[in-house]
Amino acid sequence: MCGKKKKSKMTGLSIVGFTGWKGGTPLKTLEIFFESCLCAYERVRYGFCFRDTWDIDTWFMKVMPGMLTYLRDNRDGSPDLAGKEDGDPNRTDDEADIHETWTKELNKLIFLLNEMNENTCRRKNPYQEDYDRCKSEFSEKYGSCGEKLCTEEELEKGRKEGTQICHFMSELPEYKNIFNAYWKEEDALFQYREKCKDGFFRLFSKYFHNLWD
Repeated sequence: MCGKKKKSKMTGLSIVGFTGWKGGTPLKTLEIFFESCLCAYERVRYGFCFRDTWDIDTWFMKVMPGMLTYLRDNRDGSPDLAGKEDGDPNRTDDEADIHETWTKELNKLIFLLNEMNENTCRRKNPYQEDYDRCKSEFSEKYGSCGEKLCTEEELEKGRKEGTQICHFMSELPEYKNIFNAYWKEEDALFQYREKCKDGFFRLFSKYFHNLWD
């Protein structure tokens, strides 16, 4: 193990995870406050709270980048990833090289982890702005569920069955192209994030026992 320390701020979920302070009734706000206090207690005692179990994948993607970044910037040493056996042609005794190699691998983990998260992924849908504009325009013209496009027969059927018949942007020629382009890109983005997720967990598994300081 070798290396030097570099101070870095911790990032991730707050211990309280308080939300909902603004808006809502005073009673609801008070309820959320005490619930958040319970979350703080559970995170101190158990390392997680009941809210975290609602969305474990999101919790992981929020917490782990901060942990890995802190490890990268504040570690006291680095594992010799090339091998420690005498005679290994890849073996190096240069502490700077060992430290730099581990930094690069940690950066790969951090990059892939951020890229697999929809909220932090650097790739964005280039049709997002046009899609949102068309969706808003569609809702203003035809209702949020396209109910203004319903025929009398559909309305009558909905009343009898107690259901809401919906129509979508893709049904209208003026919105069809942007709808198809947007969702095609969304599918490509999903596949990219899945590829990053798989890549992250391959590296995470490979270096699992090296993630300590």
